[in-house]
Amino acid sequence: MSQPFYKTVRYLTLTSALVSIAVASPCYAQKDMTMDDARVAMRVERRLRPKEPDNFGILSSDIFLNLYAQATSGIFALLIGVVSLSIREVTAPAEATV
Repeated sequence: MSQPFYKTVRYLTLTSALVSIAVASPCYAQKDMTMDDARVAMRVERRLRPKEPDNFGILSSDIFLNLYAQATSGIFALLIGVVSLSIREVTAPAEATV
């Protein structure tokens, strides 16, 4: 079994240090275990005690894929409405002028 890949990047600002850890799991089946390892690494970096809540966030690619799916499904539904309105305008019978 291979170990997960870690990459740590530190961004220094005037007020505080922002730490970003990029983690790649060896396979999708080990994703949860790898995320737990990243959580432990962040808790150690921020010196949190066991009873203290996390003061950081963990984002996975699943979050971005779900956001993309929601955005594209909304755009798709909007485009169907626009197309159906334009088709109705084109296929409506012309009124006879007398």
